[in-house]
Parts: sequence; C-alpha cells; structure tokens
Amino acid sequence: AAEERIIRNAALIVASTSQEQFEQYGTYEESVKGKIAVIPPGVSDPNRFDVTKTQSSVDCKLAELLADPNGRYPILAIARPDVKKNLSRLVDSFAQNSWLSQHANLIIIAGNRSEKNVIWEQINDQMQRLGLMHRGIAALPPSHSHSEIP
Repeated sequence: AAEERIIRNAALIVASTSQEQFEQYGTYEESVKGKIAVIPPGVSDPNRFDVTKTQSSVDCKLAELLADPNGRYPILAIARPDVKKNLSRLVDSFAQNSWLSQHANLIIIAGNRSEKNVIWEQINDQMQRLGLMHRGIAALPPSHSHSEIP
C-alpha cells in the first residue's frame, strides 16, 4: 500500500540491474512504466582514479602503521564503522589464526577519526589489546581521503 503509493508518485526509480527492473518492479507494471532507469553500480570512468597519484601517500601511511607493509599479504577491509559490519570478528579471526598473523597485515579502513564513533574506538582498543598494532601487523588509519579509496 505505502510502497505502491511511493512508486506511483516517484519521478524516477533507479535499479542496479535489468533483473531488478523486471523481477522486482515488474509487478508494478503500470505505475512504473517509463520511470525506471538502470544504473549499474561501480565506476563509470576508470581513468578518474589515477593510482600513481595516490600510491605514494598510501604507502607513506602504511609505512607509519605497519612494520613490514610490503613483505606481507594485505588483508584489506573497507567498511563504515558499524556493528552490522562485524569488524570486531574480523580482528578476532585474524588474531586467532597463526598463519595470518605470521604472513599478513590486517588493514581496516573504517571511516575518518574526525567522525567520533564508538565502533571505531572499540576496534582500535581491540587491536591494541591483542597486540596487533604493537607488533605492526594491523592498521586502523585514523583518516583517509576520497582519492585514496576510489
């Protein structure tokens, strides 16, 4: 009822795929006719992100946070600091796996520190408590720019 009213009054409905367009919105045939635009997720202009421009700043940040940033496998997680993302479990899993602890670095990009966040603080405390940061095998950068994470 409410969903149908919203769809009927919408000027445009964005779907990620043709499958979504036809299967999810197909039941609203008349009310969506001519209103759906399929806009696939992702980057439409790959040249917009020039890795050579940001690589040195990323390398510098990681060199400050990790003991061996280039000699270990990187495990990279990029997510907003939210309990639903379960970053705490990722940290525990990394710490409990001896092979990963010996051969990999855990890098978590979880928002910018300027965005005061309890989850970010908890992850930071957890990494400290487990000794991951002290050993230089885990990084939780306090900030990043949009150009560093395309």
